[in-house]
Amino acid sequence: MSEKVEKNFQKIMHSFLDLLKSEPYDALSIEKIAKKSGMTRVNFYKYFTDKEDLLWRTFLYVFIEVEEEVNKIDPITLLSNGKPLTFYAFEHVKKHRYFYQNIFENNLPYSFIDKLLNYFTEQSFRTHEVIRLQYKGKIPYMKINEYLSGALFNMMRTLVREEEWDSLELSQFFTELAVGGLQKYIMNSKSSSMNSDN
Repeated sequence: MSEKVEKNFQKIMHSFLDLLKSEPYDALSIEKIAKKSGMTRVNFYKYFTDKEDLLWRTFLYVFIEVEEEVNKIDPITLLSNGKPLTFYAFEHVKKHRYFYQNIFENNLPYSFIDKLLNYFTEQSFRTHEVIRLQYKGKIPYMKINEYLSGALFNMMRTLVREEEWDSLELSQFFTELAVGGLQKYIMNSKSSSMNSDN
């Protein structure tokens, strides 16, 4: 991607993010977004297929800082820089509250919400590699990740309605329930397996 193309991508996304501070997603037209970014409607379609494509790519662009934060995960504790992975997600919601309020409180296309949940599921699956390799349960691990990503999605959706929250306390609670519960399940399964072998 050329520097000019990348610059225009970002210009449209930043204009879109700026508009979302004062207007709901479903009230924004492509023409308005293009005009705000100093382009025409025709130019917009050189970069994005439609408004939903812009929303999805903007989410990925905004969320990339969380991915960068959680890139180095301790394989034993599953912490990143001593903090649970969800800490970075909750802090990110705080930083970009207006964007997430638009995601969770407005009439967004179902296909976007579906993509979002799939994305969280894939990220959970990727970051849980250590537990996943030890897990020998009857329920496929991807189903467990679907459950966890649904819980994370709902918690994020609730947070945007609150004035303030302690991301570390919430993430520690969430991690204790999710990771602690899975590790306990794995230990119990190993113990049962060893007892049945005797």
